[in-house]
Amino acid sequence: MKNKALADQIRCRTPLWDFPGDVVRLDVSINGQDYYGNYPMNMVDALSTLRLAPLCGPIQGGTRVNIYGTGMNSSVPQEASVIVKFGTSYSQQVDKSNIESITYSDDDYHEELHLSDKLLKIAETNYPDVDDKQAVEKYSGAITPNITEMFNFDAPDVRGQGGVVSVLIGENVNISITDHDRNSSTYKQKIDSYIECAYYDTSDLEFYFYRDPIVTKLEPNSGLTSGGTTVDISGAWFAELPMYGLFPFCRFGGIVVRGRYISTTRIQCNSPQTDQSNAVKIEVSLNAFDWVDTGHDFGYYEKPILNDIRPRYGNIAGGTEVWLKGAKFSNATNGLKTVMCRFTQVNPKSIGAEEADDDAVADDDDFNAPIRFMPAYYVDQDTMKCASPSGFGGGDKVWVDLTFNGVDYTDNKFEFNYYAFYGSFPKSAPYDATNQFIQVRGKGFHQDMAILCILDNVEMAPLAVHYNLIKCPMIVDKEKRRRLAHDKENKQAHGFSENDFGSVSFEIKLEGVKQSFGNFHYYRQCVIDDVTPLIAPNDGKGAIYVIGRGFRDDFENSRLGCRIGNTLAHAQLLDSNTIRCTINNELPLIEEGESLLVTVALNTYSWAASDFSMLPYGITAMYPNMGPIGQSTNILVTGKGFDNDLRENGRCKFGTEDHYIIVEANVLDNEHLICKSPAEQFALPEGASEIISVPFAIAFQEDLYFPFTQSGEKYRMYRQPRLDAVTPNEVHVGRLSELYVTARDDAPFW
Repeated sequence: MKNKALADQIRCRTPLWDFPGDVVRLDVSINGQDYYGNYPMNMVDALSTLRLAPLCGPIQGGTRVNIYGTGMNSSVPQEASVIVKFGTSYSQQVDKSNIESITYSDDDYHEELHLSDKLLKIAETNYPDVDDKQAVEKYSGAITPNITEMFNFDAPDVRGQGGVVSVLIGENVNISITDHDRNSSTYKQKIDSYIECAYYDTSDLEFYFYRDPIVTKLEPNSGLTSGGTTVDISGAWFAELPMYGLFPFCRFGGIVVRGRYISTTRIQCNSPQTDQSNAVKIEVSLNAFDWVDTGHDFGYYEKPILNDIRPRYGNIAGGTEVWLKGAKFSNATNGLKTVMCRFTQVNPKSIGAEEADDDAVADDDDFNAPIRFMPAYYVDQDTMKCASPSGFGGGDKVWVDLTFNGVDYTDNKFEFNYYAFYGSFPKSAPYDATNQFIQVRGKGFHQDMAILCILDNVEMAPLAVHYNLIKCPMIVDKEKRRRLAHDKENKQAHGFSENDFGSVSFEIKLEGVKQSFGNFHYYRQCVIDDVTPLIAPNDGKGAIYVIGRGFRDDFENSRLGCRIGNTLAHAQLLDSNTIRCTINNELPLIEEGESLLVTVALNTYSWAASDFSMLPYGITAMYPNMGPIGQSTNILVTGKGFDNDLRENGRCKFGTEDHYIIVEANVLDNEHLICKSPAEQFALPEGASEIISVPFAIAFQEDLYFPFTQSGEKYRMYRQPRLDAVTPNEVHVGRLSELYVTARDDAPFW
């Protein structure tokens, strides 16, 4: 209206029209009453966007977006421009050659996005309704812009973070304008131009820009042709935004699978099934359209089949070579760190009663199975091998299976049993021993194991095999035993004792693996001529002297020992004819008429023949266990072994080794004796209380043999109280009454 110019243009908005393709007449009125013009107008499909695929893309742009909508190819004239606008700053003209008319299908749309309707439920909340099989237009030529180059990103904004923009469709509207360019030939003249009209009512759709993820690690990098291997991918910029259809995806070769979002630095994908045993490229994406090369390949292989393992047993030290027999083993796996045998402990609760250790048994819910992995090596297409690991105990059972990638394991697994050797006993024996055997103690032995005893390099079957014990022959053969005896003079000529028959090696071969137990020595059995005394305390430090011939402890693996009944005692070699046995374990008290055999052995196992038996004595109780100082109180001692040949020497001791008083004992029978508490007082430090408890013991032999018992009895010495009064001083006959006795202040009750 400037310079009194007259208006020559008006703009009108068309009404909603139900029938696209109609040609209508357009009339214009200034006053609402008088119309003129009669201009023809073609009614076409409204411009609208109904769906996008994908709903998101990387910030660097270049994503080809499929737009589903209407009116994009309905312009009159046909060549009229249609535009697509991402946000407010970028628009591009629609290439109508990339528009096709289709019948819309939800299933096809979801398949295109590789997402289910459930996953798209949030994103589709604001989508306009589209009927299945509705006729729509699909434009496949829209390209997202590089938004990193469109803004200054002044602080605090950060370049490259991405975000959401609206997606609009519109057209270039022709207008007539005055040219104000002074250098133009049409300066101040009317010229034709256009303006972009992106109609905000054409769409509620949005597009999300994200930052491309980066990948730093991928494992495993191989899996089964049957698929299902979980591949763990680490890196940065992973995301999941259901509102914008943003989910992690992986592509194995040309096969797309949806991943699982774990965190911004980690996703997981399950490998798809394939028919080829080869390596394919792995790519990742957040929209299943724009892919990022991980720089890793994924190798496919057929699942190996495990049919058996040999051996089924191994030492706890580990290192047993386990051979795996099966099929579909490949030398392509040779040297890969992920090719491993897995050893998983079986819950001890499932082990039989003989084998289970009650302290180690755990409920299934509480049992945390220890697992060990060992490298496996290719031998041929049917054989692989690995070494058993250490870290398990004797008797432990483990499952063994095989993996090529550290994730997928063979369907079959086989039991492997660990055994342990704790040692052998004895380490020596008489050269002519009979009915004796070498005990090999351990854990985890079984009857079906291939076990051989090897003595002097001669292999022999064991006499018996138990879960924790192997019994081996002690003598190789009778002929060798006679030969050893015959060579005695020759050994003497070479510096050996006449009682020494030399040493031989001893080993166990279990499942082909030898375990050495050092040398086994042969000697001449000793002879017992006398034992004294034959009476001793059942506990304490009683000494017994064994007199005989051939006593020695100077040969290899000697282990001198005494045995009284079934109780071991400490043995000390005094000379070749004398052994002193010290009772350091409590002997059982026996019934009258019984006795305990006394014998010795140079190996604490092969006991020499003996005609001597010992009678132990000991205390079980005493009454009373206290008495007044200075008074001889009769004490009844109960026990066993009192009626012996030395009963006349019976005595009782009150006190310690340094301060004591000894009194005579009167034996009543084998189980009872009486002695009196000492009348004299103990020598005590000045000012010490006279009321004390002292150790009590009995003895029969001479002090040379340490005869006193040490069973822990105590006798309390106290000062006798003196009575002062009794209240009341009379009571009724035939009735129970309470009496109160009062002691004097200078001699009170204690």
